[in-house]
Formats: sequence, C-alpha cells, structure tokens
Amino acid sequence: MTETRPPERDDGRWLPLLLIFTTLIATAVFGSRPLISYIALSIGAGPAELGVIASSFAVLAIAGAIPLGRAIDRTGERPIMLLGALLCLVVCLGLPLVTSLPGLAIGHALLGLGQMMAVVGAHTMLAHRGPAAKRAFRIGLYTSAASLGHALGPAWVGITIGER
Repeated sequence: MTETRPPERDDGRWLPLLLIFTTLIATAVFGSRPLISYIALSIGAGPAELGVIASSFAVLAIAGAIPLGRAIDRTGERPIMLLGALLCLVVCLGLPLVTSLPGLAIGHALLGLGQMMAVVGAHTMLAHRGPAAKRAFRIGLYTSAASLGHALGPAWVGITIGER
C-alpha cells in the first residue's frame, strides 16, 4: 500500500500560527510538569514515586513516535498536531481532579504523548513548508517559541499556585 500525503501549500500564514501554537503547547506542558510534582508531593509521594511519575512522561511518547511519524506521512501534520493539543488540554484541565499517584502517572504519560504529537507535527511542518533556503531561520524561530513556553509555563504555575 502506497502512503499518500495531502499536497502542501505555502500561503505564508502558517509560520506565525505555528509559533503561537508551539509557545502555547510548551507553556502548558512545561507548566504542568512541575505542577504534577507538586500534586504528587501533596498526596504523599516519596522520591521513588516522584521518579516513576516523572519518567512516565516519556513512556507513551517513546512507544508512539514511529507510528506518529507514519500517521503524519499519511494524513499530514495538522490532524496529529491538533489531536496532540487536545490531549494536552484535556490533561491540563484534568490535573486538579487527580487524587492518586497512578492517576498522575497516567496523566503525565498522556501529556508526554500529546506533546510528542504536537512536536513531531511541528517539525514536519518546518521541514516541508516554506523555502528551503530559510529552513534554518524557521527552526530558529521555532526553537525560540518553544523556549519562551519553557520559561512561561513554570513561572505561570508558580504565580498561580502562589496566589492560593
């Protein structure tokens, strides 16, 4: 069976949208990760449990990376990115409701999968759209947007928790 991919178009609007998307995903993910640790500590996690919960972030992402790449080859990056963003949103909204360490590990694993979906889709978009001569520039902008989210997420969680 031959894999097909929808034709690409470059209307110029995709890059700013991708940078906003990337900043929001990184803010949510990197804000949620310390929050998950705070929640785990508040319900009695020790060092071993914190380690397992932290490691759970990568489990589904590792298992799903190759199938996600294949899915993107068939469908294009947009559906996978949007599904990843939706998964991240559901996990982030559900965090305040989690009251068990296994629930936190499952949520963290799903958050890792959602982030992987968003990142693999974004990287594919960067590789396939726009002029090849500006690919490094686009990757630099993408990295800056992700780094902004890495900085905003924990700061936002710290300010939000500090107000309670």
